[in-house]
Amino acid sequence: NVWGWGILDLGKAMFGPGQFLGNVKINLNQNDVWSNDISDKAIKARQVEDQAEAVTWATRKAELQALMQNRTGATAEEKA
Repeated sequence: NVWGWGILDLGKAMFGPGQFLGNVKINLNQNDVWSNDISDKAIKARQVEDQAEAVTWATRKAELQALMQNRTGATAEEKA
């Protein structure tokens, strides 16, 4: 079985949201009990992944810029 961002788990969905992706205000005009563990674990994990990817891309960009600066015949636009 694939869960998470894959297949909707209807069994868990019956008990309310599993996470919120931002500030949420909900007015149901009735009583409702949610028993799912609502957390921001996934959001925090994605932030760590995003930061690591940003560092990787910044490093790669610097490498490519250095290559272009040293490339014979590169135009000013290519070096930018």
